[in-house]
Amino acid sequence: MTGMFRADHTGLTLHLPLPEALPTLLWAAGAALALFITLVAIRHINRQGITKAWRGTLGFLKRHYLALLLPFGILAFTWAVVTYVWQIPLLIGQMLHLLKAALRAVEDADANTTTVENIRTIAYTFAALAGMLAILATIPFQLVRVWINERTARTQEANLTTSLINTAVEGLGAEKKISRIGRPVRFTSKGAPDRTEIEWKDRTPPAPREGEMADPGEWKTFESTQPNLEVRIGAILTLDRISRENPGEHIRVMDILCAYIRENAPASEAPGHDLGDWPAYPENPTREDLEHRDEMRRQRGKRLKAWSMGLPPARTDIQVALEVIGRRDSERIAHEEARVRRGDESEKGYRLDLRHTNLRRHDLAHLDLRKADLSGAHLEGAGLWRAHLEGALLFGARLEGADLWRARLEGADLGGAHLEGAVLSRAHLEGADLGGAHLEGADLGGAHLEGADLSWAHLEGADLRRADLKSANWAGAHTGSPAQFADFRGARDLTQEQLDQMIGNEMTLLPKDEGTLTIPSCWRGAPAFLDAKIANMPDVGGGRRAPEKVRAEFLCPPGEEPKRTGTRLPLDAAYPEGHPLKGRG
Repeated sequence: MTGMFRADHTGLTLHLPLPEALPTLLWAAGAALALFITLVAIRHINRQGITKAWRGTLGFLKRHYLALLLPFGILAFTWAVVTYVWQIPLLIGQMLHLLKAALRAVEDADANTTTVENIRTIAYTFAALAGMLAILATIPFQLVRVWINERTARTQEANLTTSLINTAVEGLGAEKKISRIGRPVRFTSKGAPDRTEIEWKDRTPPAPREGEMADPGEWKTFESTQPNLEVRIGAILTLDRISRENPGEHIRVMDILCAYIRENAPASEAPGHDLGDWPAYPENPTREDLEHRDEMRRQRGKRLKAWSMGLPPARTDIQVALEVIGRRDSERIAHEEARVRRGDESEKGYRLDLRHTNLRRHDLAHLDLRKADLSGAHLEGAGLWRAHLEGALLFGARLEGADLWRARLEGADLGGAHLEGAVLSRAHLEGADLGGAHLEGADLGGAHLEGADLSWAHLEGADLRRADLKSANWAGAHTGSPAQFADFRGARDLTQEQLDQMIGNEMTLLPKDEGTLTIPSCWRGAPAFLDAKIANMPDVGGGRRAPEKVRAEFLCPPGEEPKRTGTRLPLDAAYPEGHPLKGRG
C-alpha cells in the first residue's frame, strides 16, 4: 500500500491506498473479459447472422441488465470498502484531533496566518471525508432501490404483456356482420324431395338438375356473421411480436395459436375424396394384371391431382398462423426443447398441438414443424417442399396429392422434405416423390412405397422392415437400413453397394432380373445410429425386451461373417408362405 495521510506545519497531504499491482490486474481482467465477449459474439453471429445476433443481444441485455450490473456494483463497493472506506472514520478522527490542536494554537497569542490556513484546510478535508462517507453509505440502499425498481418494472411489463395477450385473444374471435341480396330458389321434380338454394345477386345462379323445375322467390336482404379476418390476422401478428420480444411467453403464444387453428380449421370440415382405396396386388397376377394396375395407378394419380387442385383455397388467417408457428427462431425453439412435456416429467421437448386439423392446400414449404403433433391432420394438396418435420407425429394424417402411421401420401411431393425420425409406419406412399428427402432414422416399417421415387433420398438408419418397395426408384439413394421381409422386386437402379449397407433375411425379396443381387444377414459392427434406434423402439426397455438382446438381432455373432441372403423373385410371383406381406393389399 502507498502512504495514507500526513499533516505538518507545511500543510496537509492525503494519499489514497491502492495495491501496487492493481492497475495491472485490472488491465489483465479487462482484456480477458473483452476477449471472452468477442469470442462469444463471433460464435453467436456465425450461428444466427448479424441481424439476429444483434437483436438477440439487445433482448438479452434488456432482460438481464440488472443481473449484469449488480455484480459490478457489489464488486466496486467491496473494493472501495476493503481499500479505502474503512479508513475514512480513522481519517475523520485524525482530522478532528488536528482541528482541535489548530484551534488551541489560534487561542495562543502567538497564532499566525499559517495556523489559520491550516485550520481552513483541515476543515475542508474533514468536510470532504464526511461527505464521501455519507455518499458511500447510501450505495447499498441505492442498489436495493435499483433492485426494487427493476422488480416493479418487470411486474408492470408482465402485466402489460398479459394485457396485450388478452387483447389479442379477443381479436382472434372478432366477427363482422355482412348483408347480401339474394332470393330462395325452390327446385322441384317428380319422385324426389324438393330442395332450396339461395341465388345471390352477385353470383352465378344455381342450375337445376336434370328433370327439375326452378321456382325463384322474392329478392331480399340476408344478414350473416362471418370471421373478421383483418382483425384476426392483426391479432395473430401481435402474438407473434409478443413471442419474439418475450421468449418467456413463447410457449403460451404457441398454445393459443395451435388452439386457434384446431378450433377454426377442424378435420371434421374436410370431407374425403370418392376415389376409393388403391387397388391391391393380386396374389398371382398375370402380366395383363400388372399392366392394368399400372394404368389404373396413372389414371388415379391424375384424378387425385385434379381433386386436390379443386379443394377450397387455404384460409388466410390459418395460413398466417401457420407461418408464425413455422418461422420460430432458434432462441424460441431452445425454449421448446427445455420444456418438460406435459403429463410426463421424464420427457423434454414441447410439441405443437395441431391434431385433427384441416390444413388442405396450405403452404407449409420451408416451415419448421419439427416434433409437431399432426395426428389425424388433413394435409391433402399441402405444399411441403423442404418442410421440417423431424420427429413429427403423423398418425392417421392424410396427405394425398401432396398418412403417416397408416397414413396416405400417394403421389405426394415430399422432395427434399425433412422427415428425420418421423413415424411413417404402414404409411401409404405409393408413387410419392421422396427424391432427396431426409428420412434418416424414420420408421418406414410396413410402409406402402410401391413406385415411390427414392432417388438421392437419405435412408440411413431408416426402418424398412416389411416395407413394400416394388418398382421404387433407388438411383443415388443413401442406404443403411434393416430390411428384413422388405419387398425390393422390380426396383429400379438398385445396386449391390446399396444392399451391402442394409441387412435382411431369406424373406427379403430381391429383383429376379438383376443378376446375382444379395443382402447381408447382419452387420459386422454396430452402425452409429443403432443404439439410438433401439432406444426409440416401443417394445424395448421398461421390463420388456432388453436393449442388448435387440442389438444382437442386428449384429453378427462374434467371429462370424454375415451370410449372403435374400430371395430373388419375379415381380408377378405370389408372396412365399409365411411372409408378413402375404394377403395384404
